[in-house]
Amino acid sequence: MKTKFLTRLSTFALILVVCFMALVGCVSNLEMPETNAPVTGNGGLVVQKGDYLYFVNGYKTTDDMVDGDNRGGEKYAAIYRVKLGENNTLSYNEDGELENCELVIDKICGFEKTALYIFGDYIYYATPNTDKVASGDQTVSNFKLTDFYRAKLDGTSRTLIYKTNLTSTSTKFAFYKVNGVEDVYLSLFDGTKLVFVNCGNKAITTVCDSVASVAMPKYDVYNAQNNQISVGASYVYYTRSGTDEEDLASGNVLCCAKIGENQEKVLASGTYTYSVVSANNDALFLTKKLSYESNANNYVLPYAYDAQGNIALDAQNGGTQLDSTAHSTIFIATFENGNSTGIITTNSTGKLLYIKLSANGQKTYEILNEEKNLTPLAVSGSFVYAYDGENNLYQINYKAVDKSTATTLLVDNSLSTEEEPIKTPYFSATKNFSVCGSYAYYFATYAGDDATGYYLNRVITSHQETYKQELVGVVQDNHIVAEQEEE
Repeated sequence: MKTKFLTRLSTFALILVVCFMALVGCVSNLEMPETNAPVTGNGGLVVQKGDYLYFVNGYKTTDDMVDGDNRGGEKYAAIYRVKLGENNTLSYNEDGELENCELVIDKICGFEKTALYIFGDYIYYATPNTDKVASGDQTVSNFKLTDFYRAKLDGTSRTLIYKTNLTSTSTKFAFYKVNGVEDVYLSLFDGTKLVFVNCGNKAITTVCDSVASVAMPKYDVYNAQNNQISVGASYVYYTRSGTDEEDLASGNVLCCAKIGENQEKVLASGTYTYSVVSANNDALFLTKKLSYESNANNYVLPYAYDAQGNIALDAQNGGTQLDSTAHSTIFIATFENGNSTGIITTNSTGKLLYIKLSANGQKTYEILNEEKNLTPLAVSGSFVYAYDGENNLYQINYKAVDKSTATTLLVDNSLSTEEEPIKTPYFSATKNFSVCGSYAYYFATYAGDDATGYYLNRVITSHQETYKQELVGVVQDNHIVAEQEEE
């Protein structure tokens, strides 16, 4: 009996040890940033909180993923963080490797839907879904579906928030922490559905299940002690077709829903066919057209509010027309204390066009680049970022009076030498670029002996010199060119 008791006791002790080891495995030795430290870069490839920069290390398209990927242990397209030095500088060892760099989330997070957010002590991110789906007589992973998670900033307490159930190239999402609402919300355009998800209790509200277009305001700065988001940016805007009860004579319906309240508010219906394009902290940009018009017209609607502070846009009759062509790509040019606004787009000859609307309603049209054809990537502050056919990166001050001196070549691939090779920027979509602070971040090509990878790089934007790019990441062995031994 004594032996039997000792055996049971030993087994119990072993179970305790295993459980303890499992718990220890979930404990992180990463230091947590200060809870109330300001956040910049929300919605981009990187997001900075205090002295820490959180970033996606590499980029991998879902088409390149194979069954078994993204099960954990990922180190290539994962989320890392680096502790920044004075003036947000990076430091490297003698081998050119990034110092003070730590793995946070070992999942694929650098992909077509990359967008990182930090609120409080948590990071919010997307990652390709790994659930099996039927394909003929086999089951395979469907990486076109997306999972949304949150985790503590030390990588622990990972929690699945929501899984998409429709494969769609129109998927849009953003995380919000709006004034007066305690929890962080996920706003998601999933197929044809607009859903709001409370990231605290994971409650899901389907606002509308027949959505045609969505505009989600973006604000990339978060300060826990002074959250600068306008009432207008607390709403998500969308269009839908009319219901049987509405019985519209023509056109469709323009709506919005306030994050946290999650109820539809109709802004305009009938007469016009609307499509929302974009929104920011100040205004909604949309197109609208009558049934007999061949082209849709771009309009801007500055936000207006009722006595209770709720949105009160006169979308049915209001707004100012910017132009008469519904451009496929539009970037919002920021308001200047209510004096002017506008859009930046590409004209029919491939040139960047700045359509400016002054407070008195006067419109001006300015070509930003006279020579090269450029593809816009982003607008940040007074600058538009764009690239040419050789993937050189440009910064253009669209507010500059003298447009001939407004363009700065930030990354010039022609300057590459054997001693100082420039890693060519890799732009396959606007998701492959973002601005945080005084740096522009993008993926660049690293062709190794065994495979080609795409790693995060950055270039400083606050001076007129080119070729200041830095690697922000940890390069895997198969993406490194082996040194040749001298004979």
